Amino acid sequence: MTRFLKTLVVVAVFAAIAGITDVRTVKADTVTYSTSGTFSGSGTSVLTFGGSTISFTGLSNNMATPGSQGFVFAGFGTFNLTHSGSGTDTIPAGTTFTLTITQTSPTSDAGNIVASVTGTVSSSTDSTVFVDFGNPTTNPPPLSLGPGRVSIGGHIYGVFNTSINKPGNPTSLEGYVGETPVPEPATMLLLGTGLAGLAGAARRRMRREEE
Repeated sequence: MTRFLKTLVVVAVFAAIAGITDVRTVKADTVTYSTSGTFSGSGTSVLTFGGSTISFTGLSNNMATPGSQGFVFAGFGTFNLTHSGSGTDTIPAGTTFTLTITQTSPTSDAGNIVASVTGTVSSSTDSTVFVDFGNPTTNPPPLSLGPGRVSIGGHIYGVFNTSINKPGNPTSLEGYVGETPVPEPATMLLLGTGLAGLAGAARRRMRREEE
């Protein structure tokens, strides 16, 4: 390989690396989604244990726009805890809560896109109720899959661990909606054209050297 070709290869590699790091962008589409929740102990949105009851109220046609940062903090519904009588009520071991998120737009599919996130419901020694989705309570994204996160189309929905307030104080179930970065077509085309030009110049140089 001639010195000229070696130089072209080095330039092409650096150009490709620069392109890969610079061509990802965020569309920041506004999403419309609805939520519902189900406790494993009852199969409904209401869980009764002893004299206590937890109910979950979902959202209908909520809207969120990830924005220039690629994510936005968002709500997913509300928990309410009530208690009657005296003493401490114990949630049955193994009880879980499943949040179902239905995204109605944007979608390229015919119909809704649905995903579910499941957390474990438990009580601490001071009778506080927790729903554990496997996430830190207020951790901002990474926009990737993992505990407490689901993908719907090109979006990531993340749900935070939640400590349900004592009776009389509704608790918001919160998290974020993010949009996964995608290659920017114009930049990808520019990068591809540049690399094709380098390849053409190399071929012409090789033909001249062979003559």
